[in-house]
Amino acid sequence: MKMIVAFSAFALLLATPTLAKDHSGHATPAETGSASTDAFAAANAKMHEDMAVDFTGDADVDFIRGMIPHHQGASTWPGS
Repeated sequence: MKMIVAFSAFALLLATPTLAKDHSGHATPAETGSASTDAFAAANAKMHEDMAVDFTGDADVDFIRGMIPHHQGASTWPGS
């Protein structure tokens, strides 16, 4: 049993970088056509695009490289 748990954890660890880049499972909210929704959608799309960094294999570096555009994007959202 311990071997199965260890193997599963190892397999998940190997798959995580690949899964982290795949945002296809994220739902896209319905467009309302309002100016505020359009501005929000544009800011959100740009932030996520900028967060799609190439992984280096160093979790600390990868985290920082992804979080910098995340926080920069959050500061440009409409109303912020």
